[in-house]
Amino acid sequence: AGLPQPIAQAKPDRPAKTEAGEPEFTSTRGLVLAFAEGAEDAKPMHAGYRAPLGRRLWTCPWGAADLRYGDGATVALDRSTVASLSEEAGVRRVRLDRGILFLQSVPPTAGGGRAVVRTPQAEDHVANAQVAVVVEAQRTLVEVAQGSVEVVLLGDEPRQACSVSLGHYLIAEGGKPLRAVKGRLGWQLKP
Repeated sequence: AGLPQPIAQAKPDRPAKTEAGEPEFTSTRGLVLAFAEGAEDAKPMHAGYRAPLGRRLWTCPWGAADLRYGDGATVALDRSTVASLSEEAGVRRVRLDRGILFLQSVPPTAGGGRAVVRTPQAEDHVANAQVAVVVEAQRTLVEVAQGSVEVVLLGDEPRQACSVSLGHYLIAEGGKPLRAVKGRLGWQLKP
Protein backbone atom coordinates (compact mmCIF):
# COMPACT_ATOMS: atom_id res chain seq x y z
CA ALA A 1 0.00 0.00 0.00
CA GLY A 2 1.40 3.38 -1.01
CA LEU A 3 0.98 6.77 0.54
CA PRO A 4 -2.21 8.65 -0.31
CA GLN A 5 -1.89 11.19 -3.08
CA PRO A 6 -2.29 14.86 -2.09
CA ILE A 7 -5.54 16.51 -3.15
CA ALA A 8 -5.13 19.73 -5.08
CA GLN A 9 -6.94 22.63 -3.47
CA ALA A 10 -9.69 24.00 -5.64
CA LYS A 11 -9.49 27.68 -6.45
CA PRO A 12 -12.60 29.45 -5.16
CA ASP A 13 -14.88 31.23 -7.60
CA ARG A 14 -14.35 34.97 -7.63
CA PRO A 15 -17.36 37.19 -7.12
CA ALA A 16 -18.50 38.51 -10.50
CA LYS A 17 -19.66 41.99 -9.50
CA THR A 18 -18.58 44.36 -6.75
CA GLU A 19 -20.03 47.62 -5.49
CA ALA A 20 -18.16 50.90 -5.16
CA GLY A 21 -16.77 51.45 -1.68
CA GLU A 22 -16.26 47.75 -0.93
CA PRO A 23 -12.82 47.09 0.53
CA GLU A 24 -10.72 44.25 -0.85
CA PHE A 25 -9.42 41.36 1.23
CA THR A 26 -5.63 41.65 0.96
CA SER A 27 -5.08 38.50 3.03
CA THR A 28 -7.04 35.88 4.93
CA ARG A 29 -5.82 33.24 7.36
CA GLY A 30 -7.98 30.32 8.41
CA LEU A 31 -11.68 30.38 7.60
CA VAL A 32 -13.30 33.76 6.91
CA LEU A 33 -17.01 33.77 6.06
CA ALA A 34 -19.53 36.38 4.89
CA PHE A 35 -23.11 35.75 6.07
CA ALA A 36 -26.22 37.32 4.60
CA GLU A 37 -28.16 39.25 7.26
CA GLY A 38 -30.71 37.00 8.88
CA ALA A 39 -29.71 34.02 6.74
CA GLU A 40 -27.62 30.96 7.44
CA ASP A 41 -25.90 30.75 4.06
CA ALA A 42 -22.24 31.68 4.21
CA LYS A 43 -19.65 32.35 1.54
CA PRO A 44 -15.92 31.83 2.17
CA MET A 45 -13.83 34.97 1.60
CA HIS A 46 -10.28 34.93 0.20
CA ALA A 47 -7.55 37.42 -0.74
CA GLY A 48 -8.63 39.37 -3.82
CA TYR A 49 -12.35 39.23 -2.94
CA ARG A 50 -14.36 42.34 -2.20
CA ALA A 51 -16.00 42.48 1.24
CA PRO A 52 -19.76 42.60 0.69
CA LEU A 53 -21.17 45.66 2.46
CA GLY A 54 -23.89 44.96 5.00
CA ARG A 55 -23.00 41.30 5.50
CA ARG A 56 -21.65 39.89 8.75
CA LEU A 57 -18.01 38.85 8.45
CA TRP A 58 -16.76 36.07 10.73
CA THR A 59 -13.22 34.88 11.39
CA CYS A 60 -12.65 31.44 12.90
CA PRO A 61 -10.75 31.00 16.21
CA TRP A 62 -7.43 30.66 14.34
CA GLY A 63 -8.28 32.97 11.44
CA ALA A 64 -7.89 36.64 10.56
CA ALA A 65 -8.47 38.97 7.62
CA ASP A 66 -6.90 42.18 6.31
CA LEU A 67 -8.96 44.53 4.13
CA ARG A 68 -7.98 47.66 2.20
CA TYR A 69 -10.16 50.44 0.82
CA GLY A 70 -9.32 52.19 -2.46
CA ASP A 71 -7.98 55.27 -0.64
CA GLY A 72 -5.55 53.21 1.49
CA ALA A 73 -7.59 52.93 4.71
CA THR A 74 -7.31 49.45 6.25
CA VAL A 75 -9.32 47.19 8.54
CA ALA A 76 -7.89 44.04 10.15
CA LEU A 77 -10.14 41.46 11.81
CA ASP A 78 -8.44 39.22 14.36
CA ARG A 79 -9.45 35.74 15.59
CA SER A 80 -13.07 34.95 16.50
CA THR A 81 -14.36 38.30 15.29
CA VAL A 82 -17.86 39.13 14.04
CA ALA A 83 -18.21 42.47 12.23
CA SER A 84 -20.03 44.08 9.33
CA LEU A 85 -18.99 46.97 7.08
CA SER A 86 -21.19 49.62 5.48
CA GLU A 87 -21.04 53.16 4.19
CA GLU A 88 -23.56 55.97 4.67
CA ALA A 89 -23.23 59.52 3.35
CA GLY A 90 -19.47 59.19 2.93
CA VAL A 91 -18.93 57.80 6.46
CA ARG A 92 -17.54 54.28 6.73
CA ARG A 93 -19.32 52.25 9.38
CA VAL A 94 -18.15 49.10 11.12
CA ARG A 95 -20.41 47.19 13.49
CA LEU A 96 -18.18 45.09 15.75
CA ASP A 97 -20.28 42.54 17.65
CA ARG A 98 -17.34 40.65 19.17
CA GLY A 99 -13.61 40.17 18.75
CA ILE A 100 -10.75 42.46 17.82
CA LEU A 101 -10.56 45.02 15.03
CA PHE A 102 -7.67 47.25 13.95
CA LEU A 103 -8.52 50.30 11.85
CA GLN A 104 -6.21 52.70 10.02
CA SER A 105 -8.08 55.63 8.52
CA VAL A 106 -6.57 58.18 6.16
CA PRO A 107 -6.70 61.97 6.32
CA PRO A 108 -9.62 63.66 4.55
CA THR A 109 -7.06 65.53 2.42
CA ALA A 110 -5.89 62.15 1.02
CA GLY A 111 -9.40 61.35 -0.18
CA GLY A 112 -10.37 59.54 2.99
CA GLY A 113 -13.03 60.38 5.47
CA ARG A 114 -14.49 59.54 8.79
CA ALA A 115 -15.20 56.08 10.11
CA VAL A 116 -17.50 55.03 12.93
CA VAL A 117 -16.97 51.75 14.81
CA ARG A 118 -20.09 50.76 16.73
CA THR A 119 -19.95 48.13 19.46
CA PRO A 120 -22.67 47.05 21.89
CA GLN A 121 -21.32 49.60 24.42
CA ALA A 122 -19.93 52.54 22.43
CA GLU A 123 -19.43 54.39 19.16
CA ASP A 124 -15.89 55.31 18.17
CA HIS A 125 -15.55 58.24 15.75
CA VAL A 126 -12.27 57.90 13.84
CA ALA A 127 -10.62 60.35 11.42
CA ASN A 128 -6.95 60.06 10.45
CA ALA A 129 -6.10 57.65 13.26
CA GLN A 130 -4.95 54.10 14.06
CA VAL A 131 -7.13 52.37 16.58
CA ALA A 132 -7.64 48.92 18.07
CA VAL A 133 -11.15 48.05 19.29
CA VAL A 134 -11.80 44.95 21.42
CA VAL A 135 -15.31 43.77 22.31
CA GLU A 136 -15.77 41.44 25.25
CA ALA A 137 -19.01 40.30 26.86
CA GLN A 138 -19.97 43.55 28.62
CA ARG A 139 -17.29 46.05 27.64
CA THR A 140 -15.36 47.65 24.80
CA LEU A 141 -11.68 48.57 24.94
CA VAL A 142 -10.39 51.29 22.60
CA GLU A 143 -6.62 51.84 22.20
CA VAL A 144 -5.16 54.56 19.97
CA ALA A 145 -1.79 54.16 18.21
CA GLN A 146 -1.99 57.33 16.07
CA GLY A 147 -4.19 60.44 16.10
CA SER A 148 -7.22 60.60 18.37
CA VAL A 149 -10.65 58.98 18.56
CA GLU A 150 -13.89 60.33 20.04
CA VAL A 151 -15.69 57.61 22.04
CA VAL A 152 -19.39 57.97 22.89
CA LEU A 153 -20.95 55.63 25.46
CA LEU A 154 -24.26 54.18 24.26
CA GLY A 155 -27.35 53.78 26.42
CA ASP A 156 -26.85 56.73 28.78
CA GLU A 157 -28.76 59.99 28.38
CA PRO A 158 -27.18 62.43 28.05
CA ARG A 159 -24.48 60.46 26.30
CA GLN A 160 -20.99 60.53 27.75
CA ALA A 161 -18.15 61.29 25.34
CA CYS A 162 -14.39 61.13 25.77
CA SER A 163 -11.46 61.82 23.46
CA VAL A 164 -8.73 59.14 23.40
CA SER A 165 -5.37 60.28 22.02
CA LEU A 166 -2.13 58.63 20.93
CA GLY A 167 -0.83 56.12 23.49
CA HIS A 168 -4.02 56.10 25.55
CA TYR A 169 -6.84 53.60 25.98
CA LEU A 170 -10.37 53.62 27.34
CA ILE A 171 -12.75 50.94 28.59
CA ALA A 172 -16.45 51.55 27.84
CA GLU A 173 -18.66 49.66 30.22
CA GLY A 174 -22.30 50.46 31.01
CA GLY A 175 -22.81 52.61 34.10
CA LYS A 176 -19.13 53.56 34.46
CA PRO A 177 -17.70 56.97 33.53
CA LEU A 178 -15.52 57.18 30.42
CA ARG A 179 -11.90 58.01 31.17
CA ALA A 180 -8.85 57.80 28.90
CA VAL A 181 -5.79 56.25 30.59
CA LYS A 182 -2.16 56.37 29.46
CA GLY A 183 -1.17 52.92 28.17
CA ARG A 184 1.98 51.10 27.17
CA LEU A 185 1.49 51.08 23.45
CA GLY A 186 3.07 48.05 21.78
CA TRP A 187 1.60 47.94 18.27
CA GLN A 188 1.29 49.90 15.07
CA LEU A 189 -0.21 48.84 11.76
CA LYS A 190 2.07 48.41 8.78
CA PRO A 191 1.83 51.28 6.24
